[in-house]
Amino acid sequence: MPLRDSRPKTAAGVRRTRTQRTDKARQRGLRTLSWRALRRRKLPCMRIQLLWIIFAYLLGSVPFGLLLGRMKGVDIRHQGSGNIGATNLARSVGRTWGVLAFVLDFLKGTVPTLLAVSAFSQPEAELAPWLPPAVGVAAVLGHVFPLYLKLRGGKGVATAFGALTALSWPATLAAGGVWLLLFLITRTVSVASLASALALPIALVILRASVPPEVYPWTLGVTIFLAVLIFARHRANLVRLFRGEEFRFR
Repeated sequence: MPLRDSRPKTAAGVRRTRTQRTDKARQRGLRTLSWRALRRRKLPCMRIQLLWIIFAYLLGSVPFGLLLGRMKGVDIRHQGSGNIGATNLARSVGRTWGVLAFVLDFLKGTVPTLLAVSAFSQPEAELAPWLPPAVGVAAVLGHVFPLYLKLRGGKGVATAFGALTALSWPATLAAGGVWLLLFLITRTVSVASLASALALPIALVILRASVPPEVYPWTLGVTIFLAVLIFARHRANLVRLFRGEEFRFR
């Protein structure tokens, strides 16, 4: 057992010891203050990000197809496939109204996601890199599972394309080209939608330079998730395709 130094301390030694203790206490206090300041700064930021996601979901929940159909005196839930999306609206009340519904559904994915991308690009905002993709997913989930219609919504293709346009417009443009090509060949919206959903992740991998590096992994994960979601929402269409009963535009 080591023996304590029994030699009397000089005044200088006592002052040095006190100074060292004071410095250590100050360092502990600064660490505590910095942690508290970090928590105070991060909590409001997290709240803002959650509010952003909620806003995107609520905007995505607006059923533009259903509202436009009602303007024409038609409840499209009782027409055609019963879906509230642009394709069923076009069959029920006309292509012009279907195109308008597509544009509005597209924009409710684009607008909140583009705002999140713009805010993330500002360094002083200190937003997480997962926020823009999460906002896009929230808008699509709002369309697919709308709060205002007891979670019975559309298939999410237009809103997904809108959100992904804000995240990577080159990849979305490439997938849109696939959609147009397949539609011109088959005249079947579901075939074009499913093909473009498969093309989106592939196009994003090829054109990954169009997305900031810190956002890319989140964007790729969201793109794969949305492709799976679109396929899941087209289950009935797949059955009709195999039976040869799927609707085709003339």
